[in-house]
Amino acid sequence: MNSFLQTPQALAFLDSLLAHGPVGYGFVNTGLCFEAVNNRLAEINGLPAAAHLGRSVQEILGPALWETRQEYFEQALAGQESADLPLPGRDRSLRVSYYPVRMDTKIIGVAVIVRDVTARARAEEALAVREQEYRLVFEANPQPMWVYDLATLRFLDVNDAALAGYGYSREEFLDKTLADIRPSEEVARMTASVKKPRSGAWSDGPWQHLRRDGTTLRVEITATDLNFRGRSARLVLARDVTERLALEEDRQETARREQRFLRDVLASVTEGKLWLCAAESEIPPPGAAHTEPVDLTPDAGLYALRRLAEGAAKTAGHSALRQHDLMTAASEAGMNAIVHAGGGTGEASVDERGKVQVRVVDHGTGITMENLPRAALARGFSTTATFGHGLKMILETADRVFLLTGPTGTTLVVEQDLAAPAAAWL
Repeated sequence: MNSFLQTPQALAFLDSLLAHGPVGYGFVNTGLCFEAVNNRLAEINGLPAAAHLGRSVQEILGPALWETRQEYFEQALAGQESADLPLPGRDRSLRVSYYPVRMDTKIIGVAVIVRDVTARARAEEALAVREQEYRLVFEANPQPMWVYDLATLRFLDVNDAALAGYGYSREEFLDKTLADIRPSEEVARMTASVKKPRSGAWSDGPWQHLRRDGTTLRVEITATDLNFRGRSARLVLARDVTERLALEEDRQETARREQRFLRDVLASVTEGKLWLCAAESEIPPPGAAHTEPVDLTPDAGLYALRRLAEGAAKTAGHSALRQHDLMTAASEAGMNAIVHAGGGTGEASVDERGKVQVRVVDHGTGITMENLPRAALARGFSTTATFGHGLKMILETADRVFLLTGPTGTTLVVEQDLAAPAAAWL
């Protein structure tokens, strides 16, 4: 045996440890009276340590509590320990143990050990409340929801809406991984998405999912990471957007058909002068020799754009009349950008064949398609939501006009060749 344990210093150390430790300790003799109590147990009982000494346990605890404790003291005096029992009747959560104390083979009393577990109990209670709230939101949600393991991608929990929406039983669903409800062509993208660092709640999609019967649906998800039963997991809510996306695609295709029809009509009635473009790639590129762009504002820029157009036409060898026509078209394009979009930029270029191009770009709200035919064909027609009456004048003074417009702005390209093109009827 360690010689230190047999020294007076060891007893002093033990006394200090018991007196000031975070756990309550007490010694009760065979007559069920306190002979020793440390400071923590005295605090728990609400009496000074000295007030315990020589008094019976029944007197300290009171009749009601003593009635629930008496059998444990008697069992300990008979040699039977009782460990980690709840102690009722207090405003704190306490756990108490009773151990027989022996000297050689003789039982000389009972050791009482009391632990205050209030903080842990409150944490467990709060956790239980959060679990209940989670279950309520999870199970009652009409949208499919699930939890999956971030390491294995296996489903850990699913709600009833997911079972109904995907056609699996709970057992079948919980036997699957994320890859099992995806078309094979989306598995790689899904895996890459799972590995992205995330923080807080986030949304993603649309994604394709597979039902049990093999049919597909398109979903957008909202997700957040959490610890689920000791695992790093992710909670997902999946919204079926199949019908919404189908309607949107139908709407976009209808708009594309209408734009193609309008483009063909405008090209026909303007004898090929006006081309309504659907993308930037349909606009012809500028010539090799081009000017620096000028800013078009309500206060400046329009005169400079006219001079750029005139200079480019003169450099290309255009006649004075055609120079004037190009200046007129450029001026009208710049004016409309200023009036209807608050401004923009303009530039001019010349290619090797003498073709001059004037390009005006703005970032307004675009031209409404329903007003475009009248804006193109009727002199004087104008609304604040359209290109305005200048388009008619541009078509009368330029050889070709390319128009790309949308909710984020308008690009107008005016072209003039070295010689005027022959009339379509010749």
